[in-house]
Amino acid sequence: MQKLLRSAALAIAMAALGGAAVQAEETLDKIKQSGKFVVGIKVDYRPFGYRNEKGEMLGLEHDLVADIAERLSARLGKKIEVEKVVVTAQNRMQFLQQGRIDFMIATMNDTPERRKIVDIIEPNYYASGVNLLTRKSNGIKTWENLKGKTVCTLQGAWYNKMLTEKYGFTAQPYAGPNEAAQATLDNRCIGFLDDDAHAASLLLGGGPWAEFEVPLETQAEAPWGMAIRFQNPELKDMLSKATAEWHRKGTIAALEKKWGIKPTKWVQTMQEKHKSQ
Repeated sequence: MQKLLRSAALAIAMAALGGAAVQAEETLDKIKQSGKFVVGIKVDYRPFGYRNEKGEMLGLEHDLVADIAERLSARLGKKIEVEKVVVTAQNRMQFLQQGRIDFMIATMNDTPERRKIVDIIEPNYYASGVNLLTRKSNGIKTWENLKGKTVCTLQGAWYNKMLTEKYGFTAQPYAGPNEAAQATLDNRCIGFLDDDAHAASLLLGGGPWAEFEVPLETQAEAPWGMAIRFQNPELKDMLSKATAEWHRKGTIAALEKKWGIKPTKWVQTMQEKHKSQ
């Protein structure tokens, strides 16, 4: 009887492994069969992702997707087209889990909580911190100056709770950066708690932002992660190697320059690290 039970247990385990193997190849097989790579990406975070006046999707992350599509075409031996699905901070992981997209690159910080939900690619491809976009006339010089004030924030941002508790301001959340930025322009808050790279890009645009500044010491710097569903080891390995090559060859640094982003220390550090590997 014990021998029979052991045999049954082994059969179940082998079946489970077989199922995992099928699942593991699911995404790459799907891409090859359809000739299409479905990507979740943002269009509300210039210069990483936005629409131009013609409605075309552009930005640093869109350039990286184009590079990945070329690699997939070479890997799978056929032309792979990109289908872009616009995502937000509120739905990007859900779309990936639900199978509505194959891959997600959407200015997402890599956190332990998110690693439980989606498979985040290593090495990370970018990093940013949090700062305040505020009018120069507001006289905000330290984070402590925000105590008791209302600050525009993004719904679902992982740092909201930490910073409101630490500095005693009231968060007024908005669905996306465009809405939060407009609320800031309309003086509905003292400033916009924003990704420092995004805030810097707004200032570069001039116009109504000429009266604004990013005056504080950046907080909560965190890397950004591309993500796929779990159990896709071949796709994960390909994306991991691509990211390492971007760092080694200076691709990310070149894209910062292309899109008018001030060179970041994190990108420089990653480039040096991968050059030596």
